[in-house]
Amino acid sequence: MYYGAVFEVKKEIPHKTYECVIDNQGQVLLPHPIACAASSRALVVILEGKVLSSESTIEAVIDNQGQVVLPHPIACAPSSRALVVILEREVPSIEGTRSSTSTVDVLSPTVAISASGDTQLWHRRYKLLRNLESEMATVVLAQRITDGALVCLKFLRTGTDRRIFEQECRALMRLQHPSIISLIDFSSEESTPWLATEYVEGGTIRDYLEENGAMNWKATVEALVVALQAVAYAHDHGVVHRDLKPGNIILGSAPNGSGLRLLDFGLALLDKYDYSNHPTGIFCPLVGTLMYMAPEQMQGLLLTPACDVYAMGLIGLEMLSGRAPFKATSIRDLLIEKMKPANVDEFLTSARELPDPLVEFLKASTQYDPACRPSARESSKMLMSGHRPSGGLRS
Repeated sequence: MYYGAVFEVKKEIPHKTYECVIDNQGQVLLPHPIACAASSRALVVILEGKVLSSESTIEAVIDNQGQVVLPHPIACAPSSRALVVILEREVPSIEGTRSSTSTVDVLSPTVAISASGDTQLWHRRYKLLRNLESEMATVVLAQRITDGALVCLKFLRTGTDRRIFEQECRALMRLQHPSIISLIDFSSEESTPWLATEYVEGGTIRDYLEENGAMNWKATVEALVVALQAVAYAHDHGVVHRDLKPGNIILGSAPNGSGLRLLDFGLALLDKYDYSNHPTGIFCPLVGTLMYMAPEQMQGLLLTPACDVYAMGLIGLEMLSGRAPFKATSIRDLLIEKMKPANVDEFLTSARELPDPLVEFLKASTQYDPACRPSARESSKMLMSGHRPSGGLRS
């Protein structure tokens, strides 16, 4: 059982949460004083690696300077991340919302907002706005009551293994990178687990290709560099995504790639283990998207960060051509096609116009042998060696 910022001590009590760290004296270090009444009760929730330990929640009060007063120093490593949860007596009001006791039937895989379109509140903290498209979960755009920020609420669909949801939470708790979607809130205690992430304006690479066709090589390189840097960061923190594809990368609307985000870490490997606690060796469950799977992944063999690099190479080919990198659809036929690195000259009619570092990356990243592929960081440097940012991802 896992808890996030929501920490369901008393479900009927709404709260505000503040990110902080623990200093080397075991005290809470806030980015700014907390604006609330003096002597307000609070909970300090320590985020420890994979999960929150049973002793990682401490009751505290807020003094008249907006600082957290602890009953004793917190025993944890310096610079540990934490959340301060302020317990409030009243629900902040938002004009136009329904009663604070409103609930949403998230057990339905298709509707998280009532058919009448009435606004509802989720856990008295999120004003539900509208459904968003998603293949694997029910996703709702919502507004956080405390500050008006837009978030995405993701609800596990009935029949989906809740361990996938828990794995995504564990992965995102490790990862704090500008190009990886940020986890804000979550709970797996209920019959339908849910999580809240930041909302990023803009569509995915898949959306862009379906609407506009192929990208030019400059826009492609900019997106690949940013994405590969995020992948390298994840690898450095023991996380292998294992399901990278155009639909799991948001391009965003910000220039210079700053809006790009990696999504959906439910199938990720954490320290070489997946959501079902399987090691990444033979008999490893075949999960992911066939088109973008590395050959070793399709064969159930040892998985390493190289499988993510392979997927990024295929994504790059699709961005440049506007079409899927392989025609085959069965495991057998796809594996035969993947036995050799991508023939960039044959696949892309404009290959001769591509810079050498890009061609080198596309060929190296799609090698059959994972040991022959560059790392995500090496790939990013390879692409940057022959390209200067043009100021925007779109062409």
